[in-house]
Amino acid sequence: AMGVDGEVGGNDQTFNMLVGRDLLKMLADKQKFVVAMKLLVDPSGKKMGKTEGNMVALSDSRQDIFGKVMSWPDNLTALAFELLTYLPQNEIKEILKQGPRDAKLELAERITSLALGDKEEGKEARESFLALFSRNETPEDIRILKIAKSELLKEIALREGLVASKSDYRRLLEDNAISLDNERVSDLKACGRSGVLRIGKHRFLKLIIE
Repeated sequence: AMGVDGEVGGNDQTFNMLVGRDLLKMLADKQKFVVAMKLLVDPSGKKMGKTEGNMVALSDSRQDIFGKVMSWPDNLTALAFELLTYLPQNEIKEILKQGPRDAKLELAERITSLALGDKEEGKEARESFLALFSRNETPEDIRILKIAKSELLKEIALREGLVASKSDYRRLLEDNAISLDNERVSDLKACGRSGVLRIGKHRFLKLIIE
């Protein structure tokens, strides 16, 4: 309908794009190029995204971007280097030889720098991450949120983008990955109070009752 000359999409859309090419040929006798791109998928084959709770958003803070990349499984690192950085394959191979942790630190720094358009952002996020998890500290640039006394923690986490969905929150709760001031949260109906909310290893939010 648009008479385009080319279409770029994920390789999960190859069939649809090719059907569109055939249709354009029949309707307008016009050729359309199709470029199917490799997707970043997790070990189970699922696409990285909001639905799966593993998405890195451009609106995330540098610490959130860095932390989310560090939470990806090790066997995703090589593919992420290929798709999300400008490094040539020979350099990627050398970085991967450093070992899973160091390679992922390099990946997280590069993705953070690219996402925020500043190399220093990536370097500072890396330094903060290493300091945080070597000494179990709270991030210096933690976001502060004023909440009502009756607000549920799951609603706060969902609204503020700390979890992808209510089912994601429930899963993290069952995995003992949610705490408030270092106390594990186990009740799905727990209400917020003043303190530091921590979800997983990399997501922090300081809550203050209004």
